[in-house]
Amino acid sequence: MIHYVACKLLSMCEASFASEQGIQRLIMMNTRIGREWLDVGNFLIADECFQAAVASLEQLYIKLIQRSSPDADLIMEKITVERDHFRVLSYQAESVMLLMLIGIYGVAKGEKTDIQLNIIFTPCM
Repeated sequence: MIHYVACKLLSMCEASFASEQGIQRLIMMNTRIGREWLDVGNFLIADECFQAAVASLEQLYIKLIQRSSPDADLIMEKITVERDHFRVLSYQAESVMLLMLIGIYGVAKGEKTDIQLNIIFTPCM
């Protein structure tokens, strides 16, 4: 829980002018914390973390494109961002599937379920 709060605070403090390293740190934190929430069964908070990670990945990718250098290092950085984006989307898909299973199970048992899915699927960059 403390990691989640720290990540939220960092997200609020980091603005669009954040360095690439700061954005990468935020991506890593959101991904790890989201995975931890997913492992303990809190799919809604996990999804929130994954959405934040995707937004940061898109922000980082834009910064990389703005550099627009044909340098091999830049190409490797773009590949790394795309790989991380795929990983986060995979975690997000796992979270959605588990949320859907909970919703289906709850409906089958006659329970009221108020699960709202706020997943934004973005195409790979």
